[in-house]
Amino acid sequence: MYCVPLDDVWYHYQVNFIQMSNPKILLTQSGYDSLTQELNDLITVQRPNIIKYMEEARTLGDLRENAAYHAAREKQAVIQGRIEEIQHIVKHAKISKKSGSLDKVEHGSTVEVTYNGATREFMVVGEQESDISIGKISAESPVGSALIGRSVGDTVTLTMPQGSVEYEITSIS
Repeated sequence: MYCVPLDDVWYHYQVNFIQMSNPKILLTQSGYDSLTQELNDLITVQRPNIIKYMEEARTLGDLRENAAYHAAREKQAVIQGRIEEIQHIVKHAKISKKSGSLDKVEHGSTVEVTYNGATREFMVVGEQESDISIGKISAESPVGSALIGRSVGDTVTLTMPQGSVEYEITSIS
């Protein structure tokens, strides 16, 4: 077992909470593939590199005052934590299968919506792969959960802190 720096205690608490609260983790096939690629990179490239760097840093002198060594140990703990998190996600992953129907929004659907005069496209994904900056929203988010099961032409009204927002579904793919 490795030592976990105190900075990572909250991170491991969160991972353990996620592990207890989500027995099945819903992912799209592309999300699953992306996570397995990241896991492979962490195990075969990044972890060996950090171990090599730690060995080099050990040769620089007294470990109590060796900043490079301590930084490498912290990086190793972060890498190991991410490896454990991804292994858990992959172990408990349930790959969503799109029905192929474009009638209703479902997990994995790409939805074009119009709101406040703007048009935006979202892909409805699982919580683990959501990233609003690239247009992936969680099916568990307020917007995602409101869109699930809806059809083209439907309007969904959400109450937000800044007021009500109406989303009209213009296309599903």
